[in-house]
Parts: sequence; C-alpha cells; structure tokens
Amino acid sequence: MATTDSSEIPNHHARLEVCSTRPAYREGRKPTAVKVYTIHHESSYLLVQGVPAVGAGQELSRLFGSFGSVVECRPLDDYPTDTFSEAYLIKFQKIQSAR
Repeated sequence: MATTDSSEIPNHHARLEVCSTRPAYREGRKPTAVKVYTIHHESSYLLVQGVPAVGAGQELSRLFGSFGSVVECRPLDDYPTDTFSEAYLIKFQKIQSAR
C-alpha cells in the first residue's frame, strides 16, 4: 500500500469547520460541517396513492388539514394508478406539517 503525503490531499477531502448557519430544524445531535438530506427530508409535498376514484379531493384535503395548513390538494391525472384509484399531490404550508 502506498502512503501519501499530507500536502497531497485533494481539496474535497480537507476537513471543514462546523457549519454555523444551518437552520435549527436541520441540526443533528452532533455538530458537523456537512449534513446529507434528500428531498424526502426537505419537501412540504406529500404524494398520496390508492385513493378511491370517487372524487375524494375535498375530504382528503380536510383530513390532511388536521396536520397543518394545506396550500394545495390536487389529483395527479398523469400518475400511473389502478383503474379505480387516484393519486393526489398535497402541499403543506410548513415542512413540519408534511413530516
């Protein structure tokens, strides 16, 4: 195994300082320079599948409204579903409500 000199470390391997500008809701248990988040963690949208195709949009909006303020609730016509079911896209005002 070859050893490398510390002066040959690429910039993307250099250890960075702890990030101090991260929002409080993104803080972990241990302070680090980098946090990895996916769209799953940061999205205020929910995709609800398997809703019976009987025009249940108003009822769905009311039910999800108990978790927080719903900005938008609409059916996704182009989303692949079964013959008798629909998929809805629900957007909350706050990320915490969608979580």
